Amino acid sequence: MNGTQKLSDLLINNKVNLFKKDYQTVLTADDQIIWVCGYRIDHSVRINSSTKYIIRIKREYNRVI
Repeated sequence: MNGTQKLSDLLINNKVNLFKKDYQTVLTADDQIIWVCGYRIDHSVRINSSTKYIIRIKREYNRVI
């Protein structure tokens, strides 16, 4: 798929409820969204045959009650 899509439209199309939208993690680089965690990654940062470096990111949830 080529082109762009608004973040709000992506979340609506994936039927993300309001509570989850408030806590959605989004990774950016140079003021551009490159990954909406759990939903979509930008084609410019996907791993392919010309990939030289890979970074692994781990998110931990700390729940305070």
